[in-house]
Amino acid sequence: MTRRLRHLAAAAFLAIAPAILAQQGPPAPTIHLNPDEVRKQLSTHEELVDVNNETTLAKYVQAFKAAASPDDQAQLVQELQDFLVQHGLSPSPDAAEAFLQMALEARGQGKSDLFARTIAYAQAFDPGSPAVHLALARDAREAHGLWSPTFLFESMAALLDAFVRPASRPIAMANLALWARMAGLLLLAALSLLMFFKYNSLLRHDVQEWLGSTEAKWTRAAGWIVLFFPSLLLLSGYWWIIYWAAIFLIYARWPERVAVLLAIAAVVASGYFALGAEQDLFVSGAQPQWSNLRSYGNRIDVGPDRALEDRAADDSMLGPFYKLILANRLMLHGSYLQAERLYQEVDKSEGGRT
Repeated sequence: MTRRLRHLAAAAFLAIAPAILAQQGPPAPTIHLNPDEVRKQLSTHEELVDVNNETTLAKYVQAFKAAASPDDQAQLVQELQDFLVQHGLSPSPDAAEAFLQMALEARGQGKSDLFARTIAYAQAFDPGSPAVHLALARDAREAHGLWSPTFLFESMAALLDAFVRPASRPIAMANLALWARMAGLLLLAALSLLMFFKYNSLLRHDVQEWLGSTEAKWTRAAGWIVLFFPSLLLLSGYWWIIYWAAIFLIYARWPERVAVLLAIAAVVASGYFALGAEQDLFVSGAQPQWSNLRSYGNRIDVGPDRALEDRAADDSMLGPFYKLILANRLMLHGSYLQAERLYQEVDKSEGGRT
C-alpha cells in the first residue's frame, strides 16, 4: 500500500512539474560588482578643493585638461558641480565660460567629440548662458544648415537670454543701440541719395544763376563743387549724408521734408541711445565683484543678497543682525576677507552695547 502511494505521488509530481517551472520564469539575474569600478565611483579629488572658490575652479579646469579618458572628465565635472552647488554658486557663469573656452579650443584643433562634450558641460553649469547658446547655434548651423530647427532655437534662446539676464543685458543693449544707429544712418543716406538724383540738377542750375557767369564750363564746375566739395572737406560719410540732407531740404516737398526730419531725429535719438548703452556697459563692467565667483541666483551685487547691504548699514537694533546674515552669505560665496571684516564689526558693535 505504501509503495503504491509513493508511485502515485511521484506520478502526480511529474505531471505538475512543467506547470510549476513555467510559472517560475527565467532565473533571476546575478549582479557582479567590479571592485575597480566601485572604487573609481567612490573616489574624489579632494586635493583640488582650495580655500578660495576661484582657485578651486582653476584646479578643476587643469585636472579636466589633463584627464586621460572621458569618464575621468565626467567625474571631475560632477565633483565641480557638487562643489558649486554646496557653495550656492549654481548656475555658475564663470565655470560655464571656462568650459566654453576649452570647447572652442577643442573645436579649433578639430576635436569634434571633445567639443561636443565640453560644450554640454558648459551648458550644464549655466543653462541660460547666451555665449553657450551661440556656440551651440554655430555648431548646429555647420552641421545641419542655416534653416535647421536646432540653429533657430539656439539663436532665439541666445537672443532672449541676452536681454533677460542682468549681467548680459548691458552688452545686448549696446549691440541693439549699434544696430539702431546704423539703421537710422542707412535710412537717412537712402533719403539723401533719392533727393540727390531728384534735385541735384536743380541745385546746379541755381548755382549757375547765382554766379551770373556766361562761361558754361565754370558755372557747371561751380555747381558740382557746391554739391560735393563741402562734404569732402569734412572727410566723413556721416557729415556727407547730413550735408546732402540739409541742402536738399531747400528743394524738397513737405512730405519729403517730414520724412528727412524724422530720419534725422531717429539718427540723433539712436546716438543718445548708443551713448547711454555704452556708458551702462562700461559701468556694469567696472563694478567690483563682491564674490570671487559669479552666480546669477545668489550674487552679492545683483542677486537677492543685494538688499542685505542697505539693511546691514542701518544703525538700528537690527543692523548687526542683517550684517551677520550678510557675512554668512559672503562666507558661502568664499569671500572670506569681507566676511571677516563684517564679523569684526558685529563683534565690536555687540561689545559696545553690552
